[in-house]
Amino acid sequence: MASRVHLLSLTESRRKSSRALFVPMLRAAGLADVIGEGDIAAVKLHVGEPGNLAYVRPPYAEAVADLVRELGGQPFLTDSTTLYTGRRRNGLDLVRTAERHGFASVNTGAPFLPADGLKGDEEITVPSPVEGNPPVHLAAAVAKADALVCLNHFKGHEVTGFGGALKNLGMGCSTKAGKYYMHNQSKPFVDSPRCTGCGRCVEWCAAEAIIVEDGTAVILDAKCTGCAHCLMSCPENAIRFKWDRAPAEVQRRIAEYAAALTRTLGGKVFHVNFVTDVSPACDCYPFNAPPLVPDLGILAGTDPVAVDAASWRLVNDAPALTGSAAAGAEPGGDKFRFMYRDVDPGIQLAEAQRLGLGTTDYELVQEVGRG
Repeated sequence: MASRVHLLSLTESRRKSSRALFVPMLRAAGLADVIGEGDIAAVKLHVGEPGNLAYVRPPYAEAVADLVRELGGQPFLTDSTTLYTGRRRNGLDLVRTAERHGFASVNTGAPFLPADGLKGDEEITVPSPVEGNPPVHLAAAVAKADALVCLNHFKGHEVTGFGGALKNLGMGCSTKAGKYYMHNQSKPFVDSPRCTGCGRCVEWCAAEAIIVEDGTAVILDAKCTGCAHCLMSCPENAIRFKWDRAPAEVQRRIAEYAAALTRTLGGKVFHVNFVTDVSPACDCYPFNAPPLVPDLGILAGTDPVAVDAASWRLVNDAPALTGSAAAGAEPGGDKFRFMYRDVDPGIQLAEAQRLGLGTTDYELVQEVGRG
């Protein structure tokens, strides 16, 4: 049976603001079926790395918090700490960044809490939905909530092709131990002739896995966590990945974690994809490249597989913007595969579907926004 995905288009002419139409869409898409009276509801964001401006805007988080309260719930905003060196690596830095980007309670009406605590290790472990795999490390504040609303910025990603509902649910709601588990199949290497020995990758690597020897960066495999952020730190494009099994395995493990969390919460999870400012890479970088396509819409539903599948199709059907990383992609073709030729982003959808998390068969319900 096809899952219903509701779409608030941003391409049509109208006289009402997107925020004004956002709440009716959430109601139509079934948020009231997820939030019960007295529920403590986590609203999972990616607050963005300082310098990045592509993250979901705070007024949308405020609108969700207001609606959760109207439905009888108690909302809090949350995000998890990172593996890499940056301004979200511990709970204090994460709160400061969230406040700097407008996610403080004075703006949104809901407190912001680090999902995995001060040092990224506050967790609950649950059995993996994949037989034989180790326990899953879930961020405690999210896993202990009664319900979860994920606000996801749909964009490209160098390891998973694209990141959306599944990535924010699986990777974004794990502790550092979970993130390491998902990343540790990926190992980068240095294309020595391109390297200038500038040391930017050394500064960015949280694992202290990169050194500069004789004017060339060297990655120490034994220390490398495979987080992939050295790729985008390099101004010379001198860091590459060993694309043997890494992207596929990372995607499968993201789906594994997403399924484990959904089961832990009894299915009380709601997903919203913002197909806006569709940047070629993750919001974890302190910059964002020009968007691949025009702002297309906001999609919502209870099935993360369907929401991601619909977002993927929407981007692929849209014309690529001149000067973007997807310029030159075949019309209607996979823009993410055009950018990351060795990554099949459909693996995450197939694995999540196999684990019973949803279906790629969706019915798109267009919300009417004229007036």
